[in-house]
Amino acid sequence: MGRNEISTNVMGERRKTQMRTRVLVAILLLTIFALSLIIMIPILPVKASNGNSKTLTIPDAELMLAEFAERWGPGTISERTDIAAPGVRFNFTGLDPSSGTGVGDNYPVNALAGGAPYDGHYSDFTRFNRYSMCVENVGPNPVSVYLYMNTGFLSPPHTASEDTYWEGAWVSIDAGESAVATLDFSSCAKIWNAEDDPVPEWQHPNGSGGWQIRRLEEVTHIGFQVAGNGAGSIILKDTELYIDPPVVNKAPADVGTTFNVNVMLADFSNFAGFDIKLTWNNTLVTETAEDYTTTLNALWGAGKWSVVFEENLVGSYRLAVVALATSASSTAASTLFTVTFQVARCSNFPLTSSIHFSLVALTDNTTPFPNPIPATVTDGLYNMSAETPDLEFTIRDPNTLKPFEYGKVFEIEVNATHISATLKDYNFTILYDPEFLICTTVIRWGVLGDNVTGQAQYTIASGSIRVWDTGGSDSYTGDNGFLFALRLQITFDNRIEHIWRKNTPHDLTANVQFGDAQLSFLEGTISMSGINMPSTQVVTVHLIRGDVTCDGKVNIADISDAAYDYGKSVPPGNDKYDLDQDGDIDIYDLVAIATNYGYNV
Repeated sequence: MGRNEISTNVMGERRKTQMRTRVLVAILLLTIFALSLIIMIPILPVKASNGNSKTLTIPDAELMLAEFAERWGPGTISERTDIAAPGVRFNFTGLDPSSGTGVGDNYPVNALAGGAPYDGHYSDFTRFNRYSMCVENVGPNPVSVYLYMNTGFLSPPHTASEDTYWEGAWVSIDAGESAVATLDFSSCAKIWNAEDDPVPEWQHPNGSGGWQIRRLEEVTHIGFQVAGNGAGSIILKDTELYIDPPVVNKAPADVGTTFNVNVMLADFSNFAGFDIKLTWNNTLVTETAEDYTTTLNALWGAGKWSVVFEENLVGSYRLAVVALATSASSTAASTLFTVTFQVARCSNFPLTSSIHFSLVALTDNTTPFPNPIPATVTDGLYNMSAETPDLEFTIRDPNTLKPFEYGKVFEIEVNATHISATLKDYNFTILYDPEFLICTTVIRWGVLGDNVTGQAQYTIASGSIRVWDTGGSDSYTGDNGFLFALRLQITFDNRIEHIWRKNTPHDLTANVQFGDAQLSFLEGTISMSGINMPSTQVVTVHLIRGDVTCDGKVNIADISDAAYDYGKSVPPGNDKYDLDQDGDIDIYDLVAIATNYGYNV
């Protein structure tokens, strides 16, 4: 694919616009900008790889490819560097002021350039409106740059007559300055090789301009041309619009606190105005304030800018500002405005919201009508970590005058705390020590209350109870929700370990704990590993002196049982009736029972 010879004055004098700051001129600028905003509102510049882009910008990865190379002209690429900041630096030797040096990716164009697949090749650029790059001159001499593109395949069934070369306007850049070079797909600066186009209405004279680019689905070559005098060095990059900090992470303890995010612009040239709208999930964060006066004074100067539109709605903020008879250029980052948010809520599940650029229009100060400034736009991200729900045991003793001994009936409540999502159901298995405890029933139901409609159920087995609530209509969100209460009773057999004796423990322990747990929320389900589980509930079982039958009473039955073995000698500690553990079942043992005669739980 050959290059058409291009005749143009590439090093012409830079046109300079003289502006006065009279009020009439300021009003005119406001009017012009307001009209231009109507055109730019749909423009959402992003990286070329993003399918929603209207402006094509070549990413660093494409610019660094070996196939993105010098194609013609007197100059030579002496060095190419992917700099630490966004952008690629091209160093040249042998540049000429009257003959440009072309650098680009020839057929087939790599997918990294941003084209979509067409006819087996990545060359369809129909989703874009223009091709733009920010160019910074970091060399010792002035340079001029324009962007170009070839369209039309040269393989059957296509013919050479379909191959057309399109170029954008030359942009002259002094040493140390930046400018935006653009090839507008609706109106090229010059066209070549279109005189024999198979479509008559697409035939145009060589070197003429203002024509719409055709066959954008068949881009066969894309790049830039640079002219200068001897050595030159330029950086091709995107203007960047982003949120700082890019990610905000919060925890449940931060609910009610505030944080700031800054809307930042970096690597821009002749920047003269913007219309930006941010949106976010207002149920997660709410806006409390915004500030732009200090930042815009630093950008354009005090009294040299004006707000033309400001809108603060639930979940969105929009600001449109114009510079008055001035513009700004910078290779660093500048803050456009700052928004203050308050953390509104947390949940038992992670929450996230983008701080999204739903509208972006950036403009330069070209007269009589400004041009859009293409930019890589990066949303911010807000994250709220999950709050861990808790389950808790609470013992309720209906008779505090009696210790926890044989026959004692008590309750254990199950409570759910730190419930910040919407709790709908649960499914629990609770284990208890069957040597000392039996569970008789679920005596009370709590905040979900689905037992009214038959949704809450339980089944009891030796040593365990399963309680579940599914499919009901009730829900709960709160810090401390009572779910249900179990009725338990202390009971045990009359083995030797359960008899009160002189030299053995009189207090034994029985445990109650969760075997499994599942909380079901409207937002999802959390299993036991994701719940703060309660410690094992330890019930201290007090043995009754003289109750050798283990029935909660001390009566004649206990004396009769012990008297049956009266006079027997036994190894000390091996007989349950040897209460004083002296090796004999004698009067002392029976008196130990008799002195507590009549005790009844």
